[in-house]
Amino acid sequence: MFKHDNQVLHKIKYFTAPPTNAQKRSKQRALFSANKIINGDLFEIINGHYSDKFMRCQATCKEQFVVPEEKCTDINLALAIIADCMEGNVDVITLITADSDQVSTIKFVLEKFPKVKIKVYFPPNRKSNEIRNLMGKVVFLENHEDKFRNAKMPGIVTGAEKTYTRPIDWQK
Repeated sequence: MFKHDNQVLHKIKYFTAPPTNAQKRSKQRALFSANKIINGDLFEIINGHYSDKFMRCQATCKEQFVVPEEKCTDINLALAIIADCMEGNVDVITLITADSDQVSTIKFVLEKFPKVKIKVYFPPNRKSNEIRNLMGKVVFLENHEDKFRNAKMPGIVTGAEKTYTRPIDWQK
C-alpha cells in the first residue's frame, strides 16, 4: 500500500504483451522483475499476446509479409477496470494511455459508475483527441519530467535470488 495526498494506492496494473523481439522481451522481463522486488504485490502484470498479421506490400512488389499485432491488451484493460468498479475496489482510476480504443471504457465507467473518478495521463509525445475531448482535462506527461526522474527504476535492484541493472539506454 502506498499513500500520497490522502489517497491510498492499492494496485498498479500494467497491461502489455511480451515483445516478440528477444532483447526487448528480456529488458521488459527485467523491468517487471525489478518492479516486483520494489513493489511486491502492489504491482501486477496482465499480459496479452502477439499474433501474426499478414500484410501485402502496397508498393510495386505486392509481396505478403507478417507483422506482429498486439492482442487482448485493450480488452484486458477494459475488463479489469469494469471488474474493479463492479466489485467496489476503486474510487479513482488513473489511466496512462493515449489509445482511443479506451474511449468506450471511459464512457462506460462515467455513465455506470459516476462516483468513480477517472484521471487520464498521456504518455510522453502521445495524445488522443477523442480521449481529450471526452475527458476535458488530461495530463501530458512530457510536461512533468520531474515525475519521471522521481519514478525511475533505481540503477540496481537486488532481490533474494537475482540483481537487476537498469539498461544503459533507459538511464536518460
